[in-house]
Amino acid sequence: MTPRLALLLIVPLVALAPNLSSAADQRDFPDAQMMQQFAEAQRLARQAGEDMVRAMDALARAVPRYGMPYLDRDGNIVIPRVPRGTPVPDEGPSGSL
Repeated sequence: MTPRLALLLIVPLVALAPNLSSAADQRDFPDAQMMQQFAEAQRLARQAGEDMVRAMDALARAVPRYGMPYLDRDGNIVIPRVPRGTPVPDEGPSGSL
């Protein structure tokens, strides 16, 4: 997982964490119904964030990964596909382009 993707996945979780927003500190609701609606909205927002993280993880696993392009002996540009579970090499066999 790349650092950019990890950051993209972590930001929604931090935003939805309790006690990090100013609304979490202001619990003076006029009635119980409004407090219940706020709690339900908070639960739904947290669930949506978790669903988004799962969807992004599934997308990251579904997209094929490729190594660095390199030139073969005939001058062709080769872009190797990297098998799952294998770290992506920084350079091709004969150097990068």
